[in-house]
Amino acid sequence: MKLKICNPQIKDSLHQNKTAHKIWKDEGRPNDLEYSSVRMKKETRKIFRSEIRKEENKRKQTERDRIITANTQDKRLFYQLIKKQRNNKNILINDLHAANKKYEHEEISFAEETITITKRIHPNTSPFNAAVIFEEVDRQYSDKNSPFYITLLGAKSAFDVVLINMLMRKLFLLDIDPATWSLIDDLHLNTSCNIKWKNQLSKKFKVHQGVKQGGLLSADLYKLYIEDLLSLYERSAQGCKIGHININAVACAVDIAVWIDKPYDLQILVNHALQYSQLHHYTLQPQKSVIIQHVQHDNRHQIAINVRLHEN
Repeated sequence: MKLKICNPQIKDSLHQNKTAHKIWKDEGRPNDLEYSSVRMKKETRKIFRSEIRKEENKRKQTERDRIITANTQDKRLFYQLIKKQRNNKNILINDLHAANKKYEHEEISFAEETITITKRIHPNTSPFNAAVIFEEVDRQYSDKNSPFYITLLGAKSAFDVVLINMLMRKLFLLDIDPATWSLIDDLHLNTSCNIKWKNQLSKKFKVHQGVKQGGLLSADLYKLYIEDLLSLYERSAQGCKIGHININAVACAVDIAVWIDKPYDLQILVNHALQYSQLHHYTLQPQKSVIIQHVQHDNRHQIAINVRLHEN
């Protein structure tokens, strides 16, 4: 097997998968999960694919970092990287919407105009805009030679625990078009589900929570579901600022990044997300939630920060 990408972890997992496949083949290619060879073949294949995805994501992140760095240091390299991504049909930046204008290809310039800050990524806008906001905060605090702190909060199975009744109530209070509200309600009304286990289907049972994973409307419905949390952050006095504009949080799908310039205010903003998650019956995962202290090159003094993510 010739791989487009490879590292020691991928090579090792591929070897384990080939070994498991040979054992499964020697046992007569059984399909029953009661055979350990079947389970081992599936597990090693899963690990192999996972290692490939990790390496792909790592390389994409490295490429993104090069683009962001080149944008401020080497414009020629910046446009070369963008062109390379487009030629590879692996587009990292589609377009940039700023100040009611749309920029494409070489027209993109992060310093051309003041970026209109929004509290969430709007439809038809590249998720790369979240990085644009971060870059503007970074520039602002670099000019002041001041540190700031980034807290990444990840929700556990957030799409699965959306309460349908609460979602429909929020949509009603947002005063959306009645026909649209009825359509969304019909999509979730009397929804039932089966579970397939060992080639057998369970009896149907009603589903009272959750939006469809991978659904066209799911991400937008979830944004509306947590709209009041983003509004709470918008009204908060704590957080980083660009000029007089408060920039303390940005959300993309189920993840929220909180930016703060005073360590003792960090717990306040985290508490907002924690209390909101408790009211809406989802969990913030400690494993997916981290604090990053962003300091300047000439100021490497680290401050110990203790933030409680759960009351217990």
